[in-house]
Amino acid sequence: MQNKGLSGEHLNRPPYGYVRDPKDKKKWLVDAEAAAVVRRIFDLCLAGKGPTQIAKVLYADQVPTAKAYYALRDGKSLPVEPYTWDDSSVVGILERMDYAGHTVNFKTHSKSYKFKKRIPTQEDELAVFRDTQEAIVTEDGWRRVQELRQNRRRPAKADRQGYFSGLLYCADCGSKLHFATCKSFDGRQDHYRCSLYKSNTGKCSEHYIREDALRAIVLNRINAVTCLLFDDAAAFRDLVQKQRFEQAETAFRQKRKRLHSLSAGFRSWTGFSSVSMRMIFPAASVMTGF
Repeated sequence: MQNKGLSGEHLNRPPYGYVRDPKDKKKWLVDAEAAAVVRRIFDLCLAGKGPTQIAKVLYADQVPTAKAYYALRDGKSLPVEPYTWDDSSVVGILERMDYAGHTVNFKTHSKSYKFKKRIPTQEDELAVFRDTQEAIVTEDGWRRVQELRQNRRRPAKADRQGYFSGLLYCADCGSKLHFATCKSFDGRQDHYRCSLYKSNTGKCSEHYIREDALRAIVLNRINAVTCLLFDDAAAFRDLVQKQRFEQAETAFRQKRKRLHSLSAGFRSWTGFSSVSMRMIFPAASVMTGF
């Protein structure tokens, strides 16, 4: 199983939207009918709908669930509620990288053979093999959905959402700042507070920032950048280039660290020495320094 997974073979059966290639069981083909539903789910998410809202849309349009679809396809009896989609099923589709055309192996692992409980594998430790099957959604579309899911906003009871909900983090503990409002607020009292502060019972101290104050800060910053652009285009260009260079440098360090970790793991699996690795992977040797 380990060798198959590391070679890029699929370790599981095809997810909803794919079927096995009858000519080669190791390959997946797009199931056109189910794939259309998968694309629709991604499109609805990109349009701003959450998993619950998407499930309601599919139910209203009487779209069979994955289980019901398989039952119809195989001539079996339908489940009791063939059109009732669970939020978790929608989330599972939205978060699955396979739909972008890649194979992702070792999504879970166990700490020891003595324990049967499976633990989700960290993203940077997944075995990802790119472009192994036809994509149902684009790479950009899939990544945009992950960004939206990461910064998803929770509807407030006062039917108002913060402009910066899901984008702010506490400077002290690094936790997200939650938007606080209620129907009795007129908007000026709306504010953001640390998610770990809970009336002196949480792990963080009491501090907050009003949304109107934050809006003023952001607007002033936008105006300052705009003025710099018009007053001194060369200085603005230098500032942007500096920021891009710093971001690229940070990304390079992260990739080098990841490559070094993979190289160390490969040596432990194969027993190759550092000298042998440098002979086999000279380019990687330059990046990682092993």
